[in-house]
Amino acid sequence: MHDDYGLFFTADDFLQNGLFFDWYKEYLDKKFTNKDLERFGINIEPNAKIIFSWGRCSVAKGFKELALAWARVYKDLPDHYLILQIPNNSGEPEYFKEVQDILKNTSRYLVIDDFNPEIWKMVLRTENTSVVCIPSLMDPFPHTSIEAKLFANDMNFLTIISDVDGAVDAFNTGEALYVDPRNPEEFSKRLIEAATMDTESRRKIIDRNQGTIEIFNFPKILKKFIEDNLQ
Repeated sequence: MHDDYGLFFTADDFLQNGLFFDWYKEYLDKKFTNKDLERFGINIEPNAKIIFSWGRCSVAKGFKELALAWARVYKDLPDHYLILQIPNNSGEPEYFKEVQDILKNTSRYLVIDDFNPEIWKMVLRTENTSVVCIPSLMDPFPHTSIEAKLFANDMNFLTIISDVDGAVDAFNTGEALYVDPRNPEEFSKRLIEAATMDTESRRKIIDRNQGTIEIFNFPKILKKFIEDNLQ
């Protein structure tokens, strides 16, 4: 912020990330099935489970690490598909190809080179979505982590979140599964743990997650800031 935008911070200043929740309301009030995903070319079995990750296809996002973890576990999760919505618009085409080359040696995966936000919103609200991964390596507090937290309300998916970057700041301990994405053995174990966790344990983690979502409700953040500082 200082180098790129000339911003200066004192000891009393802070940055707060958040979202305008109402902007997502159309999707938060709905649920979808695998059949509904066919409109985006996602054609999988009606009962197939989904492991999902999304964002621009960049080294910073950790998609290569997720692909490597999937290559280790896809045979152990025969009822799951890995779906990546990773539009190739970051000026890193070699990285996009590298991710695809890793996945070519696996099965049950889809790589979607499309920025359409309807896709990730619908997948997050799909009843068969079982695991959502945010394996960022160097992407301080991406919006995707808050979006995953918000969209988990009354859904069935667990979030696996990178513990080596700011992405983890959206989830307190016990609200998601932390992972070092650079450790392929650990990452693969976390994928299996999340995908196979029993319903009761899964529900406890999701419910804890939803108990803290309001701290990222940006209108409330702004209102409190005005009340505390500008009146």
